[in-house]
Amino acid sequence: MLEKELMEGEEAEAYAGSDFSIPHNAFVDHFIELFLDFTEGLVADVGCGSCGPTIRLAKKLQGLTITGIDGSDKMLELARKAIDKEGLVDRVRLIKRILPDITGLSGIFDAIISNSWLHQVHEVEKALPTMAELAKRGAILMGMDLFRPVSTERAHELVAMHAKGAPEQMKVDFYNSLLAALTPTELVTELKKAGLGHLAVEVVSDRHMIFYGRR
Repeated sequence: MLEKELMEGEEAEAYAGSDFSIPHNAFVDHFIELFLDFTEGLVADVGCGSCGPTIRLAKKLQGLTITGIDGSDKMLELARKAIDKEGLVDRVRLIKRILPDITGLSGIFDAIISNSWLHQVHEVEKALPTMAELAKRGAILMGMDLFRPVSTERAHELVAMHAKGAPEQMKVDFYNSLLAALTPTELVTELKKAGLGHLAVEVVSDRHMIFYGRR
């Protein structure tokens, strides 16, 4: 099941207004634990959305300068407001791009991150190599995303557990996102096809997996 690649309008506002503090904080914790020596440098956040993890990472590691990349005007508008509110306009910049367009950005970053992006991508086989092309040789690559449950019944269980009290549309979106996600095995296959088979894939929660390593 494919999702819309770009969120706009009310859908974007609903997403930005939802509480993703647990997975966003987990993303930052995983990054810091895996790459303890990385405390300064240029970072690209691919599919940054409203910049929840971006802002958290910038506040934790003040030696980082982060470029958020997204194709949604509405998401970038919401991200700008959040960045301004947190006083991070000097360290977090935003660029509107839809991969594979990375004009002027190729090979300049010390780390590439993505959060909850892959399940929205329609052509993963193109997106993963493009993501890697943003990185310098030896740069960090790390992403976190949902993984597809073993059944629709399990997907419904996860929605009931983790979206309790959320607006109905967010429950529907979460369910659709789970079904659109790759399995860990499929992610390993896609990374190999992208020339990134050396990256590790690890399940880190009942619904999230990460992939990580260096270019």
